[in-house]
Amino acid sequence: MEIPGMRLSTPIKLFTFYLALFTLPLIALQFASAHERHPLAMQELDWQAENIKRVYAMAGDFHAGALIRIWDMPGRTQDVEGRRCLVGPYFIFDVDDSFAFNIDETVTVDLLFDAGQTDGFIISYDHASDSPQARTIMLDRDSGQRWQWVSVTLERAGLANRRHGHTDLGIAAPGAVLFYDTQADHEIVLCDMKIGRGDRPDAGPVPAGTLSLRVRNEAGGSVVPARVGLYDAQGRMPAPGEQALVVPRFTDRTRQVPVRRGFEFWPAGKGYAFYVDGDYEAQVPAGRYQLVVGRGPEFRIHTQDVKINAHGHTRVEVELQRWINMPEQGWYSGDPHIHIERTRDANPGILALLSAEDIHVANLLQMGNLARYYFPQYAFGEDGHYLRDNHALVSGQESPRTGHRGHTISLNISSYHDPVDFFLYHDTAMAVQADGGLFGYAHAIIDAFHVSRGLALDVPMGLVDFLEVLQFSMIDTEFLYDFWNLGFRLAPVAGSDFPYINLPGTERSYIRIDGPFSPQAWFGGLRQGRTFVTNGPMLSLDVAGSTIGDTLAAAKGETLNITARARVNPDIDSLDRVELVIHGGVVATAVSEEGSESLVLNHRLTADGSCWVALRAYGKNGGLAHSAPVYVSVDGVEEFWNTAAVPALVEKYRNRIETLLNALPDAYDDLERWDTADLLEPVWKAQLPALRQHADKVLERYDEMLQRLE
Repeated sequence: MEIPGMRLSTPIKLFTFYLALFTLPLIALQFASAHERHPLAMQELDWQAENIKRVYAMAGDFHAGALIRIWDMPGRTQDVEGRRCLVGPYFIFDVDDSFAFNIDETVTVDLLFDAGQTDGFIISYDHASDSPQARTIMLDRDSGQRWQWVSVTLERAGLANRRHGHTDLGIAAPGAVLFYDTQADHEIVLCDMKIGRGDRPDAGPVPAGTLSLRVRNEAGGSVVPARVGLYDAQGRMPAPGEQALVVPRFTDRTRQVPVRRGFEFWPAGKGYAFYVDGDYEAQVPAGRYQLVVGRGPEFRIHTQDVKINAHGHTRVEVELQRWINMPEQGWYSGDPHIHIERTRDANPGILALLSAEDIHVANLLQMGNLARYYFPQYAFGEDGHYLRDNHALVSGQESPRTGHRGHTISLNISSYHDPVDFFLYHDTAMAVQADGGLFGYAHAIIDAFHVSRGLALDVPMGLVDFLEVLQFSMIDTEFLYDFWNLGFRLAPVAGSDFPYINLPGTERSYIRIDGPFSPQAWFGGLRQGRTFVTNGPMLSLDVAGSTIGDTLAAAKGETLNITARARVNPDIDSLDRVELVIHGGVVATAVSEEGSESLVLNHRLTADGSCWVALRAYGKNGGLAHSAPVYVSVDGVEEFWNTAAVPALVEKYRNRIETLLNALPDAYDDLERWDTADLLEPVWKAQLPALRQHADKVLERYDEMLQRLE
């Protein structure tokens, strides 16, 4: 595992019929209410405080300066000894724009808590120039005072409505974080709030000028979409104009997005960006600015100084310079994990947005749980494809998905495969594969949502085509290596999971295509394992003339020359090391102490037995990449497993299956607990007998592996 920075009968038929009757309204409601329910349970609450316009309860927020995830039901209002209080794990607040909007000041926030029910809190806010900031403050438990006012100073508050729901502030319980802590306080009781600004004279409106921007694909090239930032001397970005592309973010429609250091590569200290469809014109306050333009990891990041004169007109034409042209080499990037609700009319805007990150195949996933689905797509199959300039939108699905046995992704499907028996993932997998699609598992970092249980059941039956191993700026290869070492060919993929986690394309999968680009060719390359995953570095691997995804025939004792190379855009990162991996072990390394744009590793391998060979790379500032294997078949043997590891791995995954079958689903593990809490256990119990029958077949497969090994 590699995680840089972290280590996280008839009665049954009658019952099933009754359950179907009980849940029918919920299932029928999917189509009617998919637009009405927020995927993060964002709900406005009836609570008033001075200079606060709106208050929402919310279930998670990875863009708050802290990684907020609640582990209980969303918050509520409650009367506590005559006070109207907010009680729950996480709340966000919209500061009245007439009091403060788009400022750059020190702001004080005074908060009244019931200290008898609150240990402390996490406060986060919209910063004037950086992405949202957060810090944790604990209450004074020794004071003996039940009602405690706490004053917090927010440096360089922006309050520009750039957070979810166009809000400005967030208050969370200390335990409302990504990694669950049973000892932490998971609710706060907040009963009043006051916001203060310093005495600053109003300088009046700043005169503005016009900025006209055109972005081209290299010198004299076509006009192309791009990511843009415009920053004054203090790092602030004026609000983008109406010609900036709209970013669909859950139910929000915003024109500027936070760019977080440690996740999205962007010049340091530049906290926000917007997208343009090649041409852009807006009124900008007069002054001097730094203009930053980028278009994914294959292009150099363009920077230049721009002066906007009052009442003047400034024209800027940017010619982006390619650092590398991967399509010329047959490699096309894609993001297999994006959530954007899509209608046919929305196609041009969404494609422009994702083309601005140079994503050639953007897979937009309709996401389901036991009760409903979110992010609906208007069509699947070719009718749901939308193409322009070798960039495509394609519909897929993230369903079934539970906290009990993992989240799954289905790509290249001609219809939405709504799971009839939700916990019988294999039924959906077989339907997807029969449809010509690809079935895989998401979030294979830190065993998120117990993904290893699902893998243990489905991989041995040939039902898993790919595994998402790079996400959240982390890579985890434990399960990937395990199943490669058991002889299964899983393709690694990387996905951003926008808008939950990162900006689209922050993590992406490159697929090698023979011939012209098309979505079908891209999926064909993924099916063949011609892929590497990356958040920046580019990989190439040659094993005696064979490359990523190929199978090489060799004679026992033959010497195989291996050349491995990694490169990274110097505007993004520099390389620390590259490692050649065979059967999960590092056999050769090339290192750069000072960091390098390119690293080459040469190695001679004696073909003693069939094996898999892969390449991985690490950057100095968080760059990560990993290839699918080259498979070496020695003397015609096409079992590429690591025989020494097989017995322990079989035992490991048999135990995962036994754990799954003997545990009840925990509603706390489900991402939309408010949707599914009442359904999980009865549905699980109804489907468990059928799942046990399937598990028996899977366990027989594991036994067969051991028999073949003997």
